Amino acid sequence: KYQAISPIIDMQLFKLPEPPRSKYCSKNNSNQSQGQWLVQNKENNECDIWEYDSSECISISCKIPNYVYIPDKDNINLGWFDYKINEWKCDGFKDISFEIINEQRILSFMTYNVAPISIISTKGTFYEYVDWKLIPSGIERCKIILNTKCTGKLKTIEIEIIGSQCKLLNNNNNIPEIKHIYDKLLKPHQLIYLLKISGINLCYKNDKNHKLYKSENILNKNDNIESLTHLEISTIAALFEISMSKWNKQINNENIIIFRLRKPLTENEKVDNDKETAEENEKEIEHDDNDEWQTVMINDEKITFINCRETSKEINLETPLRELSHKTLLRCLTSYCTEDNIRDLQNASFKFKETIRRMLNLLNLFRV
Repeated sequence: KYQAISPIIDMQLFKLPEPPRSKYCSKNNSNQSQGQWLVQNKENNECDIWEYDSSECISISCKIPNYVYIPDKDNINLGWFDYKINEWKCDGFKDISFEIINEQRILSFMTYNVAPISIISTKGTFYEYVDWKLIPSGIERCKIILNTKCTGKLKTIEIEIIGSQCKLLNNNNNIPEIKHIYDKLLKPHQLIYLLKISGINLCYKNDKNHKLYKSENILNKNDNIESLTHLEISTIAALFEISMSKWNKQINNENIIIFRLRKPLTENEKVDNDKETAEENEKEIEHDDNDEWQTVMINDEKITFINCRETSKEINLETPLRELSHKTLLRCLTSYCTEDNIRDLQNASFKFKETIRRMLNLLNLFRV
């Protein structure tokens, strides 16, 4: 349920509290558990178990590195790791306080847990995307916009891919913990790693043995089909917008991946669209842009448009009239492209397409 987002404090108690003076005490007993002394009565030599309460005897203050992102400093969640069930637990903490002293971030708390301790957050806070989009932003440039479950400034995360590199966009968030990452050109794996050590995990595969530690809400998808989808999207990302579809989750089929796609509007089309939206707002009609999007399905046999929209009541996997299924996504889009469009897509550099593919492999957008 939880994951660590800060360095881990590994505590070991080398000296137990003193036992009652009126009794002899022995520590050597196989049945003795943590927090207990085996004591022997002087009068009748009978053995009793004396339990001590260590909740008042362990008080900890530690420095939190400046690069660790804490969404809510007034409501910090601490956890201790239970090796028996391989899970983080959040009980047994009190008097948690966070303050800045001489430019150092000091976390103080009291606990009776003698175990690895860390700041924790709910699994999937950042990689269980509520929504996402991939949008062309220039020549061999595109943006990936991620809407996360985080309630703080990182509710929306924007990453821009430029040629063979990528960068995290600031967007006026001005989060001091990750100021060293903003607008810095990096390789995809470098950016994801720097965000991970700051407590912002965008890749569920970051965790060792991710099958055990990943969120339960992550979808099971065929790895080969997922890799194929990332490859196909990288071939058209220079020109087409890609977006999340609710049907990808509701289809409940690991061999099918579904997403939405559209060609960005020209300047004239944007003006016309804004006029239509303004007229609909005056008439209090809700604007629906579903007509601008096409729904795409990829499985182990083909790539095709399907006759289904986000507003449809149920999914329909049939190919619409006048559309054909193909082995590549680019072939499906031929009728939507001019000769110049096709030439631009074919001339996109291998480095740009490979960077998109690698970023998609890390973000796993189709697992939600």
